[in-house]
Amino acid sequence: MLKIYLLQVEGIDCASPKGCFRQALKTGILTADQTEKAILMCDDRNLVSHTYIESVAHAIYERLGPHAQLIRALIEGIRSRAGSKA
Repeated sequence: MLKIYLLQVEGIDCASPKGCFRQALKTGILTADQTEKAILMCDDRNLVSHTYIESVAHAIYERLGPHAQLIRALIEGIRSRAGSKA
């Protein structure tokens, strides 16, 4: 969703999830703190897809609530920014 928004509305082509989050910061969709958390969320996603260590999986599971809040903030940021461009 973010990648498509950045390309179609902002004219920004980002190659990776972390790059898209950095562009979201530059366009004002995310704050610096939210961007840092989004990059950590990407790290969690990458880690969980390649680990079979139960303690790591549990630690990432505990962060799912904050990750969900961040995604909601991202959606709201896109809606707000898209509305201001209309």
